[in-house]
Amino acid sequence: MLREDIDELIADILAKDARYERDAYRFVLECIASVREEDPLPKRRDFKAWELLDLFRDRALRLYGPMAMDVLGAWGVRSCRDFGHIIFNLVGAGLLGKSKDDKLEDFDQGYDFREAFRAPFLPRSKRP
Repeated sequence: MLREDIDELIADILAKDARYERDAYRFVLECIASVREEDPLPKRRDFKAWELLDLFRDRALRLYGPMAMDVLGAWGVRSCRDFGHIIFNLVGAGLLGKSKDDKLEDFDQGYDFREAFRAPFLPRSKRP
């Protein structure tokens, strides 16, 4: 799929659900694409919610460091459930697939954003 097509589909999502910025959708798609590039077999891979959440956390920390929580917040992403909404919006637009067992509530079992994105940068004595 061409980038223009993806941008058009994201624009359609944003017209229906303006909670999250375009960059949040791109971030999620780039995270998933990076895994597929590293391990192209199988081409279609089913991810569990916790795998996606770990992927998003690790990439955000790598890209944005101590500003990760602020960047995600500027995009409207303030919890793991927000990532779930983004995933299911992408599924609805046909950009991602899902299994019959996948549900939004799976993303509620994720991590606390403050602990995930702030704690790694606190002095050891102040980490939870």
